[in-house]
Amino acid sequence: MKRLVYSPSVKVWVQTDTGVVDLSPYVVDCSVTRVINDVSSAEVEFRNPKVIKDGKPRFLFTENTVDGKILPVFHPMDPITIVMERIAGRPIQVFTGYCDSVPDVQLFPGTAKIKASCTLKRLLYTYWDPALPFVNDFMKAYGWNLNQATGQAGTADTDYQKLNKHNRLNDSGLGKLIYAVLNEIGGWDDKNIYIQPLPDNIENIVAKLFQEFKKDNDKANEEIVGFIRDIIGAGDFGSAAAGAGSAGNVGDPNSPLSGALGNEKERVKTIRRIANNRGIPPEFVLAVALVETDLQGENDGGTYDGWYQWASSQSYVGKPLLDMSKANDLGYSTDKFCQAAKFREKFKQYGYPTWARACQLNPSSINNAGTRGQYGAFNPNPDNNALYSDGRFPEFVTKAKQLLDKYK
Repeated sequence: MKRLVYSPSVKVWVQTDTGVVDLSPYVVDCSVTRVINDVSSAEVEFRNPKVIKDGKPRFLFTENTVDGKILPVFHPMDPITIVMERIAGRPIQVFTGYCDSVPDVQLFPGTAKIKASCTLKRLLYTYWDPALPFVNDFMKAYGWNLNQATGQAGTADTDYQKLNKHNRLNDSGLGKLIYAVLNEIGGWDDKNIYIQPLPDNIENIVAKLFQEFKKDNDKANEEIVGFIRDIIGAGDFGSAAAGAGSAGNVGDPNSPLSGALGNEKERVKTIRRIANNRGIPPEFVLAVALVETDLQGENDGGTYDGWYQWASSQSYVGKPLLDMSKANDLGYSTDKFCQAAKFREKFKQYGYPTWARACQLNPSSINNAGTRGQYGAFNPNPDNNALYSDGRFPEFVTKAKQLLDKYK
């Protein structure tokens, strides 16, 4: 496999006492950190070779002979400019500022480093005391008034209106104030300042951005909640009624209840989790739940007796009698059905309809020797089990798969 490897172009110039020095051919490493609302920084590492000057060897950038004295080439506050070029012929100026730390006289061959801050360094170290009367007058001259108690500035007050009537204000806009700070406080020349105006529809652009942020945050939160619910079984199911617990250790008779049935999403996700824990296909368990109750918790006769229509005189496939006090508990009842499905798993080889019929409440109707008997696959429409026939039950399996995909 062919690979394209290239080094982007980096050009660095530093203005020294003796002129502009081009470090570009010597740069071995360069990093620029752009910061919003603060001073950006840069660090340049470059080779410092020995050369022959005036018949004597010296380090190119740390041994500058001046009047017989050896002095460093660079000094703090020397202006520096960095240009980077990723695509040939399209250079981008990424940094302009002043040197902070520079190499001094070097004794041994090696590389040297320059650390620098962007041009905001001049403002950073410009004396500014907001408590001075001058600062208050300066702000008022541009339509802004300082609150001495909080240090915050505003424009809408009585003093501003009075000043405006006397034409003592040029503009109360933020752009005008920024220009004044740079020009009058920072001492920047007008030709070095450009403040771009905001678009006319800036309020609509910002509002749209906030809507996008909210949409992305909501989606991220939903993914996190879903991940936690799927991994550890956490979520809002089980808290729909006071005193409800969680599904706990599935299969443990002393496990806490899972609480009220909750909504469709909670039921589907609970059935899937417990079925997976028992090693039973979730779509099979959910399909039986759809046949019996349509996920509503009532049987065909309207009597509420549990998720799978339990009856106090019956048991699941040879197991002890069910605890009817837990009949409306989703976690408990689903787990009991999964135990029954596991007990009759040998019927799975004949298809889901046969396996479902073999898991019904009357175990005496099934020949434990392994024959399919009354609930066998040979009868496409078993007595009193039309919904479990080979023709109808696959419809519920398909619907179960759709629900599982819907509530992943």
